Amino acid sequence: MASIIGHSSRAALFFEDKEAAEKILSSLKEEKQIHYAALYNSAGEIFQEFGSLDSEKFKIKQNDNYSIFGPGFFNFDTPVSLKGKVIGRLVLYGELNEYQNIVKNYLIFVAITFWGIVGLVVFFAIKTHKIISTPILSLASTAREISQNPDFSLRVKSKTRGEIGTLFSAFNSMLSELEKRDEELLDYKNHLEDMVKERTENLQKTNELLVNEIEEKKVIQNKLGHSLNEKEILLKEVQHRAKNNMQILSSLIWLQTQEMEDRCCAEKFEEFGNRVRSMALVHEKVIESSNLKEIDMRDYLNEFSNELGNALFKNSKEVGLEVKCGRFHLDMDRTLACGLIVNELVSNAYKHGFPGKTKGEIEICGYCENEKTVILSVTDNGIGFPEGFDIENVSSLGLDIVKSLTKEKLGGNVSLSNKGKTQISIEFNKDSTNHGNY
Repeated sequence: MASIIGHSSRAALFFEDKEAAEKILSSLKEEKQIHYAALYNSAGEIFQEFGSLDSEKFKIKQNDNYSIFGPGFFNFDTPVSLKGKVIGRLVLYGELNEYQNIVKNYLIFVAITFWGIVGLVVFFAIKTHKIISTPILSLASTAREISQNPDFSLRVKSKTRGEIGTLFSAFNSMLSELEKRDEELLDYKNHLEDMVKERTENLQKTNELLVNEIEEKKVIQNKLGHSLNEKEILLKEVQHRAKNNMQILSSLIWLQTQEMEDRCCAEKFEEFGNRVRSMALVHEKVIESSNLKEIDMRDYLNEFSNELGNALFKNSKEVGLEVKCGRFHLDMDRTLACGLIVNELVSNAYKHGFPGKTKGEIEICGYCENEKTVILSVTDNGIGFPEGFDIENVSSLGLDIVKSLTKEKLGGNVSLSNKGKTQISIEFNKDSTNHGNY
């Protein structure tokens, strides 16, 4: 209040307008607690005053700014400034009783209001606890009981309406559905147990039948195995006798050639003996092999080439015989055919490819392409065939044997290459079923 009156009095002090100052101070009439008010000019003289107290009693030094509170009274002295310059001061004196009554009444109002609010809060808390907390706690207790001991026949009992009542109804409906499904699951469980029991009994009976059947099959299998072993032994014995007979036949042919004076006839007998030797070697490989159905062609061609070289290269000709063969297997019939074909091709290359030559090379090459197609070739660096030679239209015993065995026994074809080196190749399907008779 002192600040407002001091601010309003700046113009009156500056222009020394006492009437205006009087009006300003007269506004304090409404403030009964103010007994005295005075405006001082910059010289420290009273410019205007309100009330009847002795102003000297309250006169203080100019430029002092203080407030005094005594027993039941107060005294304010505040400077009045304009643009940062003190142009006077305002002194107020009054009693505190009115202010104390106002503060007392205000505190009483605040206390009544506070305790009223506290009472309302307590009331609503009790009401809320009764309406919300108690039902929720009941719901939680029921849910806890169900979780500890799954009994879906329990229900939440509450007369609460509104959202809480809707929640309880939904919870009870859920329990009803769970109880219904629990009963259905129990029925399914009993039904499945009955089915499992029935199936188990059936499986036990079936297992007993299977055990008996397996025992019978084991007996039959043992008999078949014994019979198969006997057949394998018998087959190897037949192969062994066939090999021995062919070796005897080959020896007889060789002895016959030694007594022949006609060299041409002797060579024919030697060729025949080589053919017999190639077939005898196949039977020998069958006997040595653990698998009677397949023969390792690399081992067969290497051993056969050694025997064939020893038989052919007995004169002064220095003709080398080399084998380059991959690892693949053929059955006995195809191996016999390949052995006879290689025998004819190597014999023809040696006899007709190196007339008068002292050195030369013959190469036997064999491999299986894509595990399906077999390619077998004999290559020499001799004089080769004459220009225009057609292997399909030429008839000789050796080539006729090669073509006949390739087409009829192996189901393949024969080809000739006469560029640089002479090469005769046969090509056939490893798994073809085109088997003829020898």
